[in-house]
Amino acid sequence: MKNVGRYFAILMIAAAGHAWASAPMCGQPVLGAEFAARGDLAFPTFCAIPPAPKNTPSAKAFKSAVVSERLAGAVLVRDTGPETWTLGGTTDFLANARREAEPPPPMTPLGERDTAAFVAKAKARAAPPPKPRRR
Repeated sequence: MKNVGRYFAILMIAAAGHAWASAPMCGQPVLGAEFAARGDLAFPTFCAIPPAPKNTPSAKAFKSAVVSERLAGAVLVRDTGPETWTLGGTTDFLANARREAEPPPPMTPLGERDTAAFVAKAKARAAPPPKPRRR
């Protein structure tokens, strides 16, 4: 007889859980008296909640991305720290830059011989246009 209360409590919890599970999930929330006067308020429904995204990375993938980012940051700090680079070899760099930036030599004007040779070569390659076809 002592356990009747426990069984009754378990039965009531199960009945309440069944009622809760069978309740419609997309119903409108109940408005209180303070909101009943205004009819222009639009309240969202439970069905308006978007589904959870499916293409999110897992916790392991997120942790691996964070760790790799931190390692890359540590390498960057190590490589750019004080006394990790010098300004040595600037004279070689300057010589290479000046050599690359040097303009080409000026073109010399062609003489009469060069012009005559060009004209003769062009005349030798030239051919008369084809005769027009009769239709």
